[in-house]
Amino acid sequence: MALGAGLANVGLRMGSLVCYIFTFISSIIVTAVVGNLLQKFSNRNVQIVYMEVIAVISMVVYLVGSIAPCLPKYGGLLVPVHLVFSYLWLTAFIFASLSWSHNRCRNSFPAPGNCSKKHAIQAWLFIGFFFILCNLIIELFLIRAHRRNTVNEPRHHHTKERPDSTISGETGTTAPPPVAAPQHTAAPAV
Repeated sequence: MALGAGLANVGLRMGSLVCYIFTFISSIIVTAVVGNLLQKFSNRNVQIVYMEVIAVISMVVYLVGSIAPCLPKYGGLLVPVHLVFSYLWLTAFIFASLSWSHNRCRNSFPAPGNCSKKHAIQAWLFIGFFFILCNLIIELFLIRAHRRNTVNEPRHHHTKERPDSTISGETGTTAPPPVAAPQHTAAPAV
């Protein structure tokens, strides 16, 4: 059987997969650019280290998680993960915006100048947050659709009996012997 055989809600699953891929790409880019800044300059503050850590963790989680929409029985169970990571990425984006927006990027950590790199980090943090939020919404719809499909699935109840046996598959006990037809005796005519 193929990996994707019998998938329901193909549109939602494909949307979820696209969101996983774009979140993974965003985390790779943020990891690379922030890592470059951390390597070149020794001025490190908590905010930029936070961005690097969140991007690296997201890279691993969303790479592994991208397998989930391809699984036949997947019904959007990674919603709590998306909820947590959406807050983490939003926090990283707020840190970047507070530190590097407008003219503040020229004199802020980790290096004076480098505004193009800082604005690139800001942009990719927002893109990652956006796709995580989209994935959260898509997977909420997946949960709803999965529950609807499992409720409407017919459940077949099969009992198995061995031929020429009095053992029933229902209870596992022997069946009572067949009841013979009652014998009526004719009453004497009076």
